[in-house]
Amino acid sequence: MNSGKSYALFDVRERGEYNAQQIFTATSLPRGQIEFRLLSLVPTHNVPLVAYDDGGERASLAATTMERMGYEKVFVLQGGLPAWSSAGYRTVSGVNVPSKAFGERVHSKRKVPEITPEELQALREYNRDLTILDVRTPQEYSRFCVPGAINVPGGDLILWAEALRQRPDR
Repeated sequence: MNSGKSYALFDVRERGEYNAQQIFTATSLPRGQIEFRLLSLVPTHNVPLVAYDDGGERASLAATTMERMGYEKVFVLQGGLPAWSSAGYRTVSGVNVPSKAFGERVHSKRKVPEITPEELQALREYNRDLTILDVRTPQEYSRFCVPGAINVPGGDLILWAEALRQRPDR
């Protein structure tokens, strides 16, 4: 991981297991989705792939599938997540962890202003042309959101930057 070389690290457990705890920078790729998603995630077949699970057999089965799909360098993390964690290596929980951590760092370092829900409502009443961006995942947004907010997942926010800069009133 520290080599600076390209690799892909896949957690082949189910999404709920991944959300509870995963290796930092791992991508969730449940075993049942490998054939559908792997080629779009890793279009180059000579990039090393590492699969891990909870220490069971899913990673080995996933590795076999990856090899059958033509990937040349496929590895299984011995002992899976329990071994990684027992060795004292970093794990995290939740989704979008790298972008969330980045956002929290920017928020802290840049002293991004905050407003209360009451202040937001007052601002909405004052300025009907207000644009509210919800930077959570589409799944989080679909569960609940501020009425009228536009879903722009954090990674897509940069695509909106220039348009927003041209509208200083928003």
